[in-house]
Amino acid sequence: MNNRFGGFAARFGDIGIDIFFVLSGFVMAHTAARYNGAGVKYWSHRVIRIIPNYWFYTTLLVVSISLLPKGSYLTSWQGNSLVLSYL
Repeated sequence: MNNRFGGFAARFGDIGIDIFFVLSGFVMAHTAARYNGAGVKYWSHRVIRIIPNYWFYTTLLVVSISLLPKGSYLTSWQGNSLVLSYL
């Protein structure tokens, strides 16, 4: 990249990954503090929040690949891998 931002991003862009992990660790620690001593409650709330979204977007991906197979590349599955993905 010839501009200043491009040069900066190419040289120091990977710092963003470190910042992401530091921030996400802070958020996890802050969130988990509410559940002090209640690990099952913490994990059940996380599962209830994450799994339905994961299933929705996995289903959306399967439907979109089925309807537009030429529009999707680098994505394929077999029956057992799809079942395992949902589990």
